[in-house]
Amino acid sequence: MSVPLYTVREAEQVLRTSRTTIYRLMKAGDLEGVMVRGSRRFTVRSVEQYIASQITE
Repeated sequence: MSVPLYTVREAEQVLRTSRTTIYRLMKAGDLEGVMVRGSRRFTVRSVEQYIASQITE
C-alpha cells in the first residue's frame, strides 16, 4: 500500500506556516504525523483534513 506523505518542509509549504507551527499542530492533535526511519511525515489526507477543518470553522 502506497500512501502519499509530506515531509515537515512540504507541510510547511502547503500550509504556509513555520516548522514550529507544524509541530504545535501535531502536538495538539490537529495534524497527524507518522515516523519513517526517525523522520516525521504527514499524510496528504491529514494535511487536507486540517485545511478543511479550518475553512469550515
